[in-house]
Amino acid sequence: MRQLHLAKALLVLILMSWCVSRIGFLFSHEYGDDRAEGVRAALGVVALAALAGTALLAALRVIPRHLTVLTVVFVAACALAPYPMVGDPWGPVAGLASAIALFLLPKHHSWLVFVLLVAADLTSALVFQTGASPQALLGRFVIDVMVGVWVFGVMLLVDLAARAQSEQNTLAAMALGEERIRPPRDCTRRSARTSPRHVDSRLRTDRDTEPE
Repeated sequence: MRQLHLAKALLVLILMSWCVSRIGFLFSHEYGDDRAEGVRAALGVVALAALAGTALLAALRVIPRHLTVLTVVFVAACALAPYPMVGDPWGPVAGLASAIALFLLPKHHSWLVFVLLVAADLTSALVFQTGASPQALLGRFVIDVMVGVWVFGVMLLVDLAARAQSEQNTLAAMALGEERIRPPRDCTRRSARTSPRHVDSRLRTDRDTEPE
């Protein structure tokens, strides 16, 4: 139980830190007049909160399996759709969407989607942002990959801790059921040993074994 709580707390802390840092970039004065304001800022904040919240729900296995593909499409839209409106202050955020895709999709599809999301993020930055130099694109690539792999690892940690806790609960319930079944069996054995037939059988055996 303690390991599961620690894993959840670690994931929540990482997602909160990521979200706060990305929101800080939206309102950063480094972008001057291009910084996000009004509707642009609100769109960016909602998209970031949606990405972080979806990552937490996915790690807790709250999202139904039949909504997996729709969830991946949703987080991809949250990561890429704000580029035309928000502009320079947006991104890189595709790393978190990639982590969600890695966690939810089957292995033979997840890594392909991971690569496509990172590539789409770099392409969107090149198209919709000013001054997207090769160095800046390289930095975005590194951030997306690091965030994606790191958050994916923590999500796996939460999932493994939850499964281990579930198995422990199952074993504890089985052990409790066995303990409840044992007393009647013991009582049955004791009553059989003290029954008149059993006592009479023992007396006959003792008589037969006595020396003449």
